[in-house]
Amino acid sequence: GGYYSKGTQDPRCVPVFDSKRLEWTLLPTYGEDSKCMPEKLCFHTTCAVGDMLLAFGGGLKDDFRNDLHFLNLKSMTWERHEVGGIPPCERKRHSAVTIGTSSEMWVFGGRVRGTENKR
Repeated sequence: GGYYSKGTQDPRCVPVFDSKRLEWTLLPTYGEDSKCMPEKLCFHTTCAVGDMLLAFGGGLKDDFRNDLHFLNLKSMTWERHEVGGIPPCERKRHSAVTIGTSSEMWVFGGRVRGTENKR
Protein backbone atom coordinates (compact mmCIF):
# COMPACT_ATOMS: atom_id res chain seq x y z
CA GLY A 1 0.00 0.00 0.00
CA GLY A 2 0.89 3.58 0.44
CA TYR A 3 -0.57 6.96 -0.35
CA TYR A 4 1.23 7.33 -3.64
CA SER A 5 0.47 3.84 -5.00
CA LYS A 6 -0.54 4.09 -8.64
CA GLY A 7 -3.11 2.03 -10.48
CA THR A 8 -5.83 -0.07 -8.95
CA GLN A 9 -3.76 -1.54 -6.11
CA ASP A 10 -5.99 -2.26 -3.16
CA PRO A 11 -4.64 -0.40 -0.07
CA ARG A 12 -5.52 -3.47 2.05
CA CYS A 13 -2.91 -5.47 0.12
CA VAL A 14 0.79 -5.59 0.98
CA PRO A 15 3.40 -5.88 -1.79
CA VAL A 16 5.82 -8.70 -0.87
CA PHE A 17 9.12 -9.40 -2.66
CA ASP A 18 10.42 -12.99 -2.64
CA SER A 19 14.22 -12.71 -2.83
CA LYS A 20 14.63 -16.39 -3.80
CA ARG A 21 12.16 -16.38 -6.69
CA LEU A 22 12.87 -12.71 -7.53
CA GLU A 23 9.15 -12.05 -7.75
CA TRP A 24 6.63 -9.52 -6.40
CA THR A 25 3.23 -10.64 -5.05
CA LEU A 26 0.32 -8.62 -3.64
CA LEU A 27 -1.00 -10.30 -0.49
CA PRO A 28 -4.41 -9.34 0.92
CA THR A 29 -4.67 -8.34 4.57
CA TYR A 30 -7.66 -8.45 6.87
CA GLY A 31 -8.75 -6.60 10.00
CA GLU A 32 -11.34 -6.71 12.74
CA ASP A 33 -12.30 -3.10 12.07
CA SER A 34 -10.99 0.02 10.36
CA LYS A 35 -9.16 1.12 13.54
CA CYS A 36 -6.85 -1.91 13.29
CA MET A 37 -5.87 -1.27 9.68
CA PRO A 38 -3.61 1.70 8.94
CA GLU A 39 -4.92 4.39 6.64
CA LYS A 40 -3.07 5.14 3.43
CA LEU A 41 0.27 6.53 4.58
CA CYS A 42 3.57 7.66 3.24
CA PHE A 43 6.91 8.17 4.98
CA HIS A 44 6.18 5.51 7.64
CA THR A 45 8.39 2.59 8.71
CA THR A 46 7.80 -1.12 9.13
CA CYS A 47 9.82 -3.72 11.02
CA ALA A 48 9.37 -7.45 11.51
CA VAL A 49 9.30 -8.56 15.14
CA GLY A 50 8.70 -12.29 15.44
CA ASP A 51 5.49 -13.14 13.58
CA MET A 52 4.37 -9.51 13.51
CA LEU A 53 5.02 -6.63 11.16
CA LEU A 54 4.94 -3.29 12.99
CA ALA A 55 4.03 -0.14 11.03
CA PHE A 56 4.83 3.13 12.79
CA GLY A 57 4.27 6.82 12.13
CA GLY A 58 4.23 8.50 8.76
CA GLY A 59 1.58 10.82 7.54
CA LEU A 60 0.00 12.57 4.59
CA LYS A 61 1.06 16.04 3.46
CA ASP A 62 0.89 18.17 6.65
CA ASP A 63 -0.28 15.26 8.78
CA PHE A 64 2.14 13.55 11.20
CA ARG A 65 1.37 10.28 13.00
CA ASN A 66 2.73 8.24 15.87
CA ASP A 67 0.29 5.37 15.79
CA LEU A 68 1.52 1.79 15.76
CA HIS A 69 -0.20 -0.95 13.76
CA PHE A 70 0.39 -4.70 14.04
CA LEU A 71 0.09 -7.12 11.11
CA ASN A 72 0.04 -10.78 12.16
CA LEU A 73 2.12 -12.43 9.43
CA LYS A 74 0.61 -15.90 10.00
CA SER A 75 -3.00 -14.80 9.52
CA MET A 76 -2.30 -11.58 7.54
CA THR A 77 -4.69 -9.86 9.95
CA TRP A 78 -4.23 -6.35 11.35
CA GLU A 79 -4.57 -6.50 15.13
CA ARG A 80 -4.97 -3.95 17.88
CA HIS A 81 -2.67 -4.16 20.92
CA GLU A 82 -2.56 -2.02 24.04
CA VAL A 83 0.82 -0.27 24.15
CA GLY A 84 2.35 1.14 27.33
CA GLY A 85 5.02 3.74 28.01
CA ILE A 86 5.48 7.14 26.41
CA PRO A 87 5.27 6.88 22.60
CA PRO A 88 7.66 8.79 20.33
CA CYS A 89 6.35 12.11 19.06
CA GLU A 90 4.48 12.18 15.76
CA ARG A 91 6.96 11.88 12.89
CA LYS A 92 7.56 10.86 9.30
CA ARG A 93 10.60 10.24 7.09
CA HIS A 94 12.26 8.48 10.01
CA SER A 95 13.95 5.11 10.13
CA ALA A 96 13.34 2.11 12.35
CA VAL A 97 15.15 -1.16 12.96
CA THR A 98 14.99 -4.35 15.00
CA ILE A 99 18.25 -5.92 16.13
CA GLY A 100 18.74 -9.69 15.94
CA THR A 101 16.00 -11.57 17.74
CA SER A 102 15.08 -8.56 19.86
CA SER A 103 11.43 -7.78 20.51
CA GLU A 104 12.28 -4.06 20.34
CA MET A 105 11.74 -1.64 17.47
CA TRP A 106 14.14 1.32 17.55
CA VAL A 107 12.99 4.57 15.91
CA PHE A 108 15.50 7.19 14.72
CA GLY A 109 15.27 10.75 13.43
CA GLY A 110 12.70 11.93 10.93
CA ARG A 111 10.68 15.09 10.66
CA VAL A 112 8.38 16.15 13.44
CA ARG A 113 5.52 18.63 13.37
CA GLY A 114 6.79 22.19 12.85
CA THR A 115 9.96 21.18 10.98
CA GLU A 116 8.44 20.41 7.59
CA ASN A 117 9.52 23.72 6.00
CA LYS A 118 13.00 23.87 7.53
CA ARG A 119 16.16 22.57 5.88
